Amino acid sequence: MTAKGASAQEELRARVRDAVQRLVAPFAREADASRVFQRTPLEALAKEGLVGAPIPRQHGGQGMTNEESVVIYEEVGRACAATRGFLAVQVGLVALVCFWPTFRLMGRDYDAAVMSSGFCGFMLGTTANAMANMGVLAEKYGPAPRAYLVVPMVGAFFIDFTNALIITAFLNLWR
Repeated sequence: MTAKGASAQEELRARVRDAVQRLVAPFAREADASRVFQRTPLEALAKEGLVGAPIPRQHGGQGMTNEESVVIYEEVGRACAATRGFLAVQVGLVALVCFWPTFRLMGRDYDAAVMSSGFCGFMLGTTANAMANMGVLAEKYGPAPRAYLVVPMVGAFFIDFTNALIITAFLNLWR
């Protein structure tokens, strides 16, 4: 990283830290104690332009780099222990599942690596994240036709629809 890049990252960190202290920290203890998710801090961070950081601008995000996104996640994690814990567990589980069974079960080759990156995208978001992850690898290392056939079908027709049904069922159980 260049000195200019480090300086820009530190400016972002200061901006995010200030926003998080104003917008998230006052709600964090109350949310942890009540075990109730509060939308107010999330909506306030969105108004500050700190939600959707890694999503490209043409798709409604901020178009930030991975490093800039990590700065945001770190600062939110400092203010809210529950968020930090959730992020740590989610990233750990994603890594475990993608690197061990998915890669091995898909054939331990280049297509399997690209499918694993797509699966990582599913677990961290949606089919769009999966396609973006796979696109980065395909752009750098070449096409992976089997991965591009399997991942969108599994994501769009199985995971997205199944998740919608499961979430709806659980929400109806809590009424």
